Amino acid sequence: MNTKNLGKASRKLKRSYQDSTTTDADPVNPSVSDSHSTRPRIPGGSDETAVNLPDYILGIDFGTTMTSISYLRLDSSEFSRTAVPSQIKFITQWPGAGQYRNTGEVPSEVIYIDGNMHWGYEAQERLKDYQQKCRPIDGGPKVLRFMKILLANDKSKGARPEGIRLREVREALETLGKSVRDVVEDYLTAVLREAKEFLKKHEEFEGREKVEFSMSVPAGWPMEATWILQAIIEGATKEIGFGRLEPLFIINEPEAASAFTLDAEVAASKTEVSHRESSFRLIRC
Repeated sequence: MNTKNLGKASRKLKRSYQDSTTTDADPVNPSVSDSHSTRPRIPGGSDETAVNLPDYILGIDFGTTMTSISYLRLDSSEFSRTAVPSQIKFITQWPGAGQYRNTGEVPSEVIYIDGNMHWGYEAQERLKDYQQKCRPIDGGPKVLRFMKILLANDKSKGARPEGIRLREVREALETLGKSVRDVVEDYLTAVLREAKEFLKKHEEFEGREKVEFSMSVPAGWPMEATWILQAIIEGATKEIGFGRLEPLFIINEPEAASAFTLDAEVAASKTEVSHRESSFRLIRC
């Protein structure tokens, strides 16, 4: 990103890893310096760390209905260049995707059958197979959806009223003896493991490279839910052996969209965006 334009806003949003038990009242330590280097500098690091780029940057969008992972492979000799949208690629060919195999999205769905977890496109297919084979009176196991909403809606802290679909998911979780966090952890670990295999196949990824993960979250999302996702992603990437990990970069979705739009405009015009000459409006429906 062009930090000359966006550094001030980004400094408010990049967070160092926080323990998921921390409360909203506890301080959050920013992990971005006031440097105007192309990549943020690690706190306390030397000027050399400011240009010590990761080999890969992976962006995770854990959505309510669909999840996607995009990535950028970096050349350390070109650290001063602003990346353009055409350089960003997506993880595709998700298991069971069929005709959607070239789509960079996978359903945020999980089902547990006979103790085995199935996720993404395969969740619905496994449920159909089970129903045809066993013909259960109650329909059998439930496909678990809307995990992102449930993760942010902590019932122990005066959560908002939930509709029938969310209540059904909570009832299914109680039957399984699992928490929302358990399911999100199972799902994201499977997604990240598949992403690593994709990079090994298509980018000659070896697992020794330096990798930085970025994650977008909704504006106004509970901080504790964000910290839980941080803990899950950090634990999953370490378990999988996803390279040499850099600190996780977190940004809210409107900020990410603004940064992307500004960078695309700067890259296209090859000039700095003037606040007096350029403006744009982001609307999310």
